[in-house]
Amino acid sequence: MNCNRRAGRANGACLGKDLKKGNVLRVKGNRSGQTVRCLNGMIWITQQGDNEDRILNSGEMFLSNLPSFILIGALNDAEVKICTEARARSIGWSPQIWQGALTKA
Repeated sequence: MNCNRRAGRANGACLGKDLKKGNVLRVKGNRSGQTVRCLNGMIWITQQGDNEDRILNSGEMFLSNLPSFILIGALNDAEVKICTEARARSIGWSPQIWQGALTKA
């Protein structure tokens, strides 16, 4: 997977990452919101200031509007994509469409 594809500031940015089972990725929070999408595998997500942890399977997504960091742990080998909300909207991931895709642990 191409790990560091970036779009212009107006469209936001995306980061793709492959995680091996047991690896943890720390992502800086974004006040304007961002999405974490599990493309393959299974991941665990927790965020400072959010009282709920989440488990995402392949094809599921988490939307955050908190400015605190996000921890993403691979429960098995996984592939994730993290996008700022502006970028997510430009590729069809609006919060209204994906609200039902949130999975709580």
